[in-house]
Amino acid sequence: MARKAVALNPHEPWAHAALGYALIWKHPDEAISPCLRSTALDPNFATGHYYLALACSFGDYCHQVFPHADMLERLAGKDLLARAYPGAGITCARPVLSLAAITAPE
Repeated sequence: MARKAVALNPHEPWAHAALGYALIWKHPDEAISPCLRSTALDPNFATGHYYLALACSFGDYCHQVFPHADMLERLAGKDLLARAYPGAGITCARPVLSLAAITAPE
């Protein structure tokens, strides 16, 4: 379904974020590209930065987690999803940061 959303509107950040999120759990390396696209389309898209940080942490790109988590933290106050749903936004980023810190090469 997410691939269809991207095909229908390739300029919609949510479509790319949905595709990235769908890929994170089984193919985290493949999830990075659509998540990057979502943040390229809208650099202020906090959810896209969260999904990108999550994909990087699961895809063994831990060194790339922190810049996106930092951006998420800066954008969290402006993100309606983070404000409306306490489980979204920076609240969710903390476990990702912890995982990245544990698995990041020294």
